[in-house]
Amino acid sequence: MFTLDDIYFMEAIANLLAAAIERIRYSERLQMMERAIESSSNGIVITDATVADNPMIYVNPSFERITGYRRDELIGKSCHFWQGQGTSRDAGEELRNAIEQGRSSQVILQNFRKDGSLFWNEISIAPVYNSRRHLTHFIGVQTDITDRKRAEEELFLKSQALATFSANLKHLHRITTYHYQNFEELVDDYLTAGCLIFGLSIGLVAQVENRCWIVRSVKAETQIFVKGLELNLNDTYCAAAIDSRKTIACSHIAKSSLMGEKQTYKIFELESYIGTPIFVERKIYGTLSFCASEPRKKKFEPEELEIIELMAQSLGKFLAAHQMEVERQQAEKERSELILSLVESEDRYRSLVELSPEAIAVHSQGKIAYINAAGAKLLGASSPAALIGLPVLNFVHPNCVQIAKERMRKVEEENTPIDLAEEKFMRLDGQIIDVEVAGIPATYQGCAAAQIIIRDVTERKRVEQQLLHDAFHDALTGLPNRVLFIDRLGQAIRRSKNSCDYKFAVLFLDLDRFKVVNDSLGHILGDKLLVAISARLQACVRASDTVARLGGR
Repeated sequence: MFTLDDIYFMEAIANLLAAAIERIRYSERLQMMERAIESSSNGIVITDATVADNPMIYVNPSFERITGYRRDELIGKSCHFWQGQGTSRDAGEELRNAIEQGRSSQVILQNFRKDGSLFWNEISIAPVYNSRRHLTHFIGVQTDITDRKRAEEELFLKSQALATFSANLKHLHRITTYHYQNFEELVDDYLTAGCLIFGLSIGLVAQVENRCWIVRSVKAETQIFVKGLELNLNDTYCAAAIDSRKTIACSHIAKSSLMGEKQTYKIFELESYIGTPIFVERKIYGTLSFCASEPRKKKFEPEELEIIELMAQSLGKFLAAHQMEVERQQAEKERSELILSLVESEDRYRSLVELSPEAIAVHSQGKIAYINAAGAKLLGASSPAALIGLPVLNFVHPNCVQIAKERMRKVEEENTPIDLAEEKFMRLDGQIIDVEVAGIPATYQGCAAAQIIIRDVTERKRVEQQLLHDAFHDALTGLPNRVLFIDRLGQAIRRSKNSCDYKFAVLFLDLDRFKVVNDSLGHILGDKLLVAISARLQACVRASDTVARLGGR
């Protein structure tokens, strides 16, 4: 039998053993936590809050790696010693306030490593209180987020560049689609826009003839270049663009051994330049270029090279159209003068008019008095006689009746010639055709009349519409091209900003190993595959969605 003392003794031994076991467990937990802290990828520091200036009493290896300091260089020092001028005042003030107030805090600031390099540091601190609620320590956890901040900055810069590129494209689109009264106004707007886009003070359109560089249009605040200035092409920066048939850009000419030797640099001291060839009907017309007397602060980006190339393409198309229009007007002027001279001789006039491939008619008091065979064919009649005496307005489309009435009034009543103007006519078979009509006062059988020339431009209008379509669509697949895609993307972005219920998505699809198809089966089958893929993609989306082929750079 155990006595009561024996039982008390056994209980005391059990309590001592339990306490010893608990101390062992506590010690093991401390060792495990210490190993976890030592192996953590985050920098961990413990400071003594009971001592002035809150010195460090422990740092883990990651803290040494992040700061570049050894542990013996850190223990006993304040955490402020690696901060400098790059450290954010607000973040530093928040940390000091949190330490003074004994509370947790999290900030992002810049610190200096031992080697003097800056790094972005995300710091979280937490106070430690003892059993009597006295503040004894602070535990700090820091993470080097330099790579993340750098990625955020790069993303921000790229988004800014994309926004700028999109805005520039919209600006150019507005210029391209605006109806200008003359070619000079269009070129002036292009040069003004280019100077703004590239941040350069001089814009030039020059024609190249037999290695002679001739300024045709200029936009500049100074008189360095004037319209009509002629230079040897080899002495200009544009020679490289002409000879290579591609865009040339240099943000600091003085650092370019090739361009710095040009006479243009020695004479005008232009320090920055971007230029590209202008093609008209696949032949080089000249160059579109922008330059300045100061070096450019940043290098030219690929998007900027694309923009000047798009500008040059548009100018080339307008130049081609302008040349065609000048030639057409000159031909029309010569033709009208010829017809006018033939009025003096009725017989000679009639024989020439009858054989003319152009539709020619004479109307008096609103009725057809004469029309040649080409005119009868144009209006769908079997012979000119079938049209004599019919009202002119019978063949004018309802939408153009007022225009035709005004034309007839000016020619017959005011004796005023009318330049070529577009109208719509209706043939006898009901077909609607697009025509150009020009008129001059005349006398027919002793009565005041109007002689008109009618030209069928239905096919030309169709070609113009096709050209407009081609400007915004890929030639191979017929899909919208980069310009149209950017425009629609901008519309979607604006719509989503205006309506929170509107959602949209952008999917970029690239075809891997497509070169294998071209190399093994040939480019013709490769093109057919692209067309088939485009058709299948279009079949997978709604009619209101856009499937575009970006292509290019």
